[in-house]
Amino acid sequence: MRRFFPLSARVSNIGSMGTAILIYLAISILSGAIWGIVSVVPLLGPLLSLMVQMINLYCLAGIVTAVLFYRNLIG
Repeated sequence: MRRFFPLSARVSNIGSMGTAILIYLAISILSGAIWGIVSVVPLLGPLLSLMVQMINLYCLAGIVTAVLFYRNLIG
C-alpha cells in the first residue's frame, strides 16, 4: 500500500491526515476543473472524462487509506 499511496503512508497524526485529505481533494477539484474547460473538444472530452474518473477514484482510495493508516488498521 505504501508504494501506491505514498502520501497516505506518511499519516501519523490528525494534522498530517487532514493535510493528506486536503491534497487529495485539491487534486480531484483541479482535475474536474481542467475537464470542464477541455470537455468541449470532441475527441479529447470523452478521453479526459475517463482519466478524470480514474483520478477521482485514486483520490478516494488515497483518502480511505490515509484514514486507515491513521487508525493503524494497515501498516
